[in-house]
Amino acid sequence: MRIELRTLSPSGKQFEDFLHRLGIFSELSKGQTKVRISDPSPNALSVAMLLTIGDQSVLFGADLEESNALLEGCNAVLEHYQRKIPSHIFKIPHHSSRNAHNEQVWNVMVKKPSWSVVAPWIRGNGKLPNEADIKRLKKFSDYCYITSNRQEKIKKKYSREVIKFAKTSGYDLDTSILMDGYVTLRWTAGSFKPKVEGVGSATAV
Repeated sequence: MRIELRTLSPSGKQFEDFLHRLGIFSELSKGQTKVRISDPSPNALSVAMLLTIGDQSVLFGADLEESNALLEGCNAVLEHYQRKIPSHIFKIPHHSSRNAHNEQVWNVMVKKPSWSVVAPWIRGNGKLPNEADIKRLKKFSDYCYITSNRQEKIKKKYSREVIKFAKTSGYDLDTSILMDGYVTLRWTAGSFKPKVEGVGSATAV
């Protein structure tokens, strides 16, 4: 049985842009210090992959984000897709955020019936997927699962300086995490009706 794992991103243009940004970072004025590299946005070097096993394939969207440019993001993946086998299973990119959705990816690279899996994200008041994201996923995917759907507060010790800053700024310190979980899909060669197992706080949405 033929097995192939092919990378779909980043594109050559995105890699060149990354090297250019590194060059700009190194150009500091005399006497200027910089203690860390700033967090780039979008994640141009995210590695989306296509796993092909026999006559079936699985699409891993990684953290790939949408772009208006032809040779970037989802558009670059579609440009170099080269009529590969469409996937029944799709690992949703970038926690299912709106800026990672490309309808053409669903139309060209995913086939029915489809199973999708999304990994959630939380930071402060921000949380993905939100209700609009879940509604969109259900529209495009026949069966959708999330690796964790349970949020719990935890006790965390903060330094005296952090507590003082929070109080003087009018903030309340509250630490929450998403509980562990994962989704497993198994299928038999020659047919496609996967057995889905959710472990931990994983669940269907």
